[in-house]
Amino acid sequence: MIEFNEFCRGKKHAHALPLHTRAASGAANILIISLSVNMLRRAAGCVRIFPASRTENKVPKEEIAHITVGTAGHIDHGKTALIKALSGIDADRLPEEKKRGITIDIGYAQVHSALGATVGIVDVPGHEKFIKNMVAGATGMDAVILVVAADDGVMPQTREHLDILTLLGIERGMIALTKIDLVDEEMVELAEEDVLELVKGTFLEGAPLVRTSTATGEGIEEFKKTLQEIIAGTPEKEPTGPFRMPVQRSFSAEGFGTVVTGVPASGSVKIGDSVEVLPRDLKGRIRGIQSFLTSIEAGSAGHRTALNIAGVDYKNIARGDVVCMPEVFTSSTLVEGRLHLLKSTQPLMTNTAVRFHVGCAEALGTVILLEEKTLSPGCGMLVQFRLESPVVVASGDRFVIRLQSPAVTIGGGVLFGPSQFRLRTGKDYQIENLKRKEAALGDPAAILEARMAERGFRLVTREELPVAAELPKADAAAITKKLEEEGRIYGISQGTSYIHADSLKRGRDMLFEWVSKYFEKHPDVLSVPLVEASEALRLPETVSKEIARLLGEDGKILLRAGRIRLPGREVQLSGEREELAARIDSIFQEARFKPPTVADLPEILSAKSETVESIVAFLTESERLTDLGRGCLLHSDMMAEGERMLRELLKDGKAMKMSEMREAFNSTRKFMIPLMEHFDRRKITIRDGDFRKLVEKR
Repeated sequence: MIEFNEFCRGKKHAHALPLHTRAASGAANILIISLSVNMLRRAAGCVRIFPASRTENKVPKEEIAHITVGTAGHIDHGKTALIKALSGIDADRLPEEKKRGITIDIGYAQVHSALGATVGIVDVPGHEKFIKNMVAGATGMDAVILVVAADDGVMPQTREHLDILTLLGIERGMIALTKIDLVDEEMVELAEEDVLELVKGTFLEGAPLVRTSTATGEGIEEFKKTLQEIIAGTPEKEPTGPFRMPVQRSFSAEGFGTVVTGVPASGSVKIGDSVEVLPRDLKGRIRGIQSFLTSIEAGSAGHRTALNIAGVDYKNIARGDVVCMPEVFTSSTLVEGRLHLLKSTQPLMTNTAVRFHVGCAEALGTVILLEEKTLSPGCGMLVQFRLESPVVVASGDRFVIRLQSPAVTIGGGVLFGPSQFRLRTGKDYQIENLKRKEAALGDPAAILEARMAERGFRLVTREELPVAAELPKADAAAITKKLEEEGRIYGISQGTSYIHADSLKRGRDMLFEWVSKYFEKHPDVLSVPLVEASEALRLPETVSKEIARLLGEDGKILLRAGRIRLPGREVQLSGEREELAARIDSIFQEARFKPPTVADLPEILSAKSETVESIVAFLTESERLTDLGRGCLLHSDMMAEGERMLRELLKDGKAMKMSEMREAFNSTRKFMIPLMEHFDRRKITIRDGDFRKLVEKR
C-alpha cells in the first residue's frame, strides 16, 4: 500500500501527524504534513488509504497474492530507483529521504504478477545506521532482490544484508547489478564476479543475475521478466493459525482514526473482529481493512495490510508492537531458541549484551548460552535472551542479533517461544526440554505437549491452553482433547487443568516412594498427612490430591481424612508412645462430653506437639477417637453413648435447642456444635431453625 503520509510532502494543509517510528540514532523525528482526503485525491490521482465517506462504495477487490518481495543492498546502490522503474512508484515517502537522496525508513510499492495478482514490494534502507529499519522491513519477505551497484561492487551493507536475509530464513531471490551505464564492460564483469563470489554457499547461489540501468533502461525488461519468474516460483503463505501482525507504522487517517500497517505473520482478520495490541495490552476492533489501495473484508498472512482500529489511540502504538487475536499470544522479556553465529564474527561469550530483532521489534538485552559458555563462529547453540523490554514471539519466528557496541550483525536463528523462567548454562533437563520444543516446531499438538512437559507439576489451566498451543480457543481445546484421549496429557479437576502424563507418572512414583520410606523410618506411625508429603516433594496441592486418589484406586495406599496409610500395614505402639496413647485414651474416656482439644493435649501431657499429634492420629485411625472437626475429638465409646442419648431425647418427634442438649449432655457450646454437626452429616439429626430433631426414616 502507498501510505497516507506519502502524498503529503511539501503541503501545508490540515494536521501535523508524528510518524510513530524513529529513525536510527542521530536521525530527527520527522513530522509528516497530512492533507484532507479530498486534497489528497487531487494531489495523488485519487490514491487513498480509506474512503472519504463511510457510505462510499469500496474499490473493486482484485486478487492479492500472499507474497511479499523485498530489496536489499548497500546505500545508494539503486534499490529505490529499481523499484520505481519496476512499478512506477517512488518508495521514498519522507521529506528527509527526498532531501538527502537516501532511504531512511521502509518504503512500499506493488506490481502485478503474470497471473494478474498484486504482489507487495518492500524497499529497505541501505545505510548502516538504519539496519534496525532494514530488519523490520525484511520481516515478512518471501523473496528478495539483492541490489549491487556496478560502480561500487560488494560493500559492507551488501554483506550484512545478505547475512540478515539468510538468518531470517529467506530462500528465494535474484540479483540485480545496477548502474551499469556508469562503468565500462570490464568493471561490470568484475562487479558480477564479486557478487557471485559473495553469494556462494547462500540461498542466492545459482540465483539469476540481471544487469540493469535505470538511467538508460537497459536490462529493465529482462529484470521484470526474471522477477515474474521468481514470483511464480515462490509459494504463497497459507493464512492459517491465529492472526498476528507486527506493526511497521501507526498513524491517524482523517475521519477514520488509528491505522496500523504491516505484513501479517499468520492467520487472517476481518472487519468487526476484536484484536489486542501487545505488549501494550490494548483492546480494539477492526473498522476497515485495505491492501494495495483496495478496501477488503479480510487481511491475511503474506500481503501488506492496513488496519483501521477503533478503540485505540495511534499514539499508543509503535513499530515493533503486534496486533493479534486476543488471548492467544503473550509478551515476555525471556525468549528461547537456537542461535547460529555467523562465520565472519568473533566467538560469543554467554551474557554478552546484544540488540535483539524479531518481527519489527528491537530490544536490548543479553544472550545466555545454555550448552557451553562460549559459542564459536559458524556454530549453533540453544540460548535464552533476557531482554530489557517485552517482545511478542511465537514458535518458529526468526530473529537476528547485533552487538550493542560495535553495532554489527553477529547471528540469528529460530525461536521456540517465550520462556517460563530464567534458564542456566549446563542444566541437562532444561536442554532436553528445549530440544523437545525444537523438534515440535510446526506441529501445534507437539508444541502444546512439549510446553506441558516442561511445566512439570505446574498445571496448565483451561484458560492458558490457547497461549500454550498458540491457537484459538476452539482449536486448542480440540488438540487438548486429542492429546488426552491418547494418554499424553491428563485432565485434573474435571478438565479445568492439565498435566503431562510423564509428569503425573513421575509424581505417582515420587509420592509412593516417599510414603514407603517415611514408614520405614517411622515404624510405629500408622499414617502421615498428605500435606506433609506434598510439602516434602514440592507438589502443588491439586496435583498431590489427584496422585493420591489414583494411588488409592490402584490399591497402593489408603487415603482417609487427608492422611495416607499403606494397605495391610499394622502398627503396634511400644514404650513411651504406648504409655502416652493409653493416657490420652483415658483422658478422653473420663472427660466424656467435655474433652480437651488437640491443642490442649501437649500441655496436659507435658509432651511435644508433634508426638501428641502423631499418637492422636494413630488413635483416630484405630477408631479409638473420633475427629469431629474444629479441633474437637470424642472417645469412640462416648460417640456410641451420645447417639443413644440423642435418640432417647428426641424420640416421638421431639425437637430440642442447642442449649437444652448442652445441659442434657453436661457439655459446652464449643463442643456441642461440632458434635451435632457430626450427627447431621451422618443423617442422624437434622437442623430446623434453632431446633434439632431426628431424621425421619422412610
